[in-house]
Amino acid sequence: MDFIIQASYGSLAAVYAVLLLLTFYRVSGELLWHFRALCLASILWAFSLSYAASTSSWLFADSWPLETVRNLVLTLLFFRLWVNPVVWPRVLLYVMLTGLLLLDLIPELRQWLILSGSADLRLSGHLVITITLLIVLEQVYAGVDNERRWAVKHFFLGLLAILFFDLVLYAEAVLYQHLNDALIAARGLANLLIIPLFILAGLRNPHWDAKLVVSHQAAFRTASLLLVGGYLLVVAIAGFYVRDFGGRWGDLLLLLLLFTASIGLFLIVTSGQLRSALSVVIAKHFFRLKYDYRDQWIKVTRALGGGGVDASLQDRCLKVMCDALDSRGALLWKSDGENAYVACGFWNMLRSRYENEALPRSVIGFLAQYGWVIDLEEYRSYPERYPEDLDLGYMVDDEDLWLIVPLLSESDLYGVVVLAAPRSFREIGWEDHDFIKLVAQQVSSYLSLADAHNALSEAKQFEAFNRVSAFVVHDLKNISAQLTLLHDNMKIHRNNPDFIDDCIDTISHATGKMDRMLDHLNGDSISERNLVNVALSEQVAAISGRFKGTCREIYLNVLESDLNVTLDEQRFSSAVENLIKNAVESAGTEGHVRVSVGVRENEGQAYVCVEDDGPGMTEEFVDNSLFHPFKTTKGNAGMGIGLFDAKEFMKSIGGDVVVDNRDSGWTRFTLLFPISSCFNQKASARGSV
Repeated sequence: MDFIIQASYGSLAAVYAVLLLLTFYRVSGELLWHFRALCLASILWAFSLSYAASTSSWLFADSWPLETVRNLVLTLLFFRLWVNPVVWPRVLLYVMLTGLLLLDLIPELRQWLILSGSADLRLSGHLVITITLLIVLEQVYAGVDNERRWAVKHFFLGLLAILFFDLVLYAEAVLYQHLNDALIAARGLANLLIIPLFILAGLRNPHWDAKLVVSHQAAFRTASLLLVGGYLLVVAIAGFYVRDFGGRWGDLLLLLLLFTASIGLFLIVTSGQLRSALSVVIAKHFFRLKYDYRDQWIKVTRALGGGGVDASLQDRCLKVMCDALDSRGALLWKSDGENAYVACGFWNMLRSRYENEALPRSVIGFLAQYGWVIDLEEYRSYPERYPEDLDLGYMVDDEDLWLIVPLLSESDLYGVVVLAAPRSFREIGWEDHDFIKLVAQQVSSYLSLADAHNALSEAKQFEAFNRVSAFVVHDLKNISAQLTLLHDNMKIHRNNPDFIDDCIDTISHATGKMDRMLDHLNGDSISERNLVNVALSEQVAAISGRFKGTCREIYLNVLESDLNVTLDEQRFSSAVENLIKNAVESAGTEGHVRVSVGVRENEGQAYVCVEDDGPGMTEEFVDNSLFHPFKTTKGNAGMGIGLFDAKEFMKSIGGDVVVDNRDSGWTRFTLLFPISSCFNQKASARGSV
């Protein structure tokens, strides 16, 4: 066994010497001298153990001072990597290492402790130091960014393996009060196997100068583990004494102890008050800043965005503000647009208690003017710190209320959040005020954007209603024009049977159109049941006949009489009516209108063409405004909806509306129908456009 110890630790000293030489070649950065000192201390420690195995004049215990020096250098490296602003943990560890070093170096001190009744504390001291270094190692590694862990994880893994083996060695030694030669030999071999990890870490990260910062979350997790571990240790010690000194009741008392301890552990783990108090202690004593702002901002953004929580935005906002300062609940007052604020949000608070409570006027004015956070505990104890005219009313006497936080949207007071008292007592300082105001600003942005979205949705609903109303008014205007024309001609042609037949057809068409409007207003949508086979020539001839007498002459030119299309008859009639009506109004009483029905010679598309010899339209109007709603050349006499509706109808069936225009005077609109909707066409088309 001595040969194995001598060979393993001798080889380890030689390997560390090579690593020391490599630091002059491969490694650079601010931590260079820390690594060199660690290599040198490890060389001396490994050589001393190898020498102790080769001679009886040097004991393994004589190497403990060098091991303590190695641990001291390792501690300096850890604290160089770990930027912990609190001084006392460092001082405490340095004092422990210094005391252990003195205990290893001064035999008289050990003799004095033994004579005074104390045992040899060196084994226990090395065990405590090893456990402490493991805790510090976990803290340092937890502070490494995920992006950098690839480069340094092998270095930390190697240190973890070394310290864990030391933990096993000294734990067994404390139990049996002597060192195990087999474990000592195995430690030397294990340290040799770990060397490649250090070499790989040096190759991946040759420039060691990054400072690693532990997060609040990592510190909280470590403190929680220590607390639970301490609790379990106390339970184990108590169980040991109960079992050994409980007599015949020992087993029963042990079971009762374990059952009670399990319940107590569950209460500790699930206690929100304990977690809150532990977070406050960690933030106060271990960090310069209370909050890990990066982590907090991620939490706030995720919570406001939903994060899988089935709750309204308002409830999520209130919960975010509660979680920011560990409050138990929150109330929200929002402006109603008339300088009054009404209670509208209740997170974990009794609605019936606060829903009828109004914010005091002085509070609204104070928050709008200064934007401060009002601490009710401070106001109760030191009212002189606030303006004399600030009257908090019923809030002063309500012990459940804690902080009054303004929600500012730009420079206006959007709302007010009142937080309930926290789960555990905590002092509120400038950092808490700034943090909750920052969260409140984000909450205010989300709520104000939600209100703007709701207002926009309502505006769009009104816009849709107004649009439907505009189409209804447009159709009613067309029906009125037809009935007016019918009434004017009735005095002249009342005895003409053909005129009476036209009157019946016109009235039937007007009635059908109004029924169609009523169906549309009731929410009925166009479906397949509205599609019928329409004979283009007959339908266009019937529509053209309704406009007789409105201009000098309307020519109907049917170039293809056997054309049938499948479409919505009512919308088709409305589109053709609008085109003919516009042509008649453009041509005037002395103008001419030509209506043609046929098939395009090359494409085979059916068409309906309406031409007039009116003044035409400007190119700018045709390019930019022609098929847009509420754009018209008729001034107040028109609404600009007819052509828009015709264009939309033709697009819905796969067709199109084409316009040809001359500024000097002439306009032609052509309805082009998709080939798939037409049938019974003759092989040769006799007309072309």
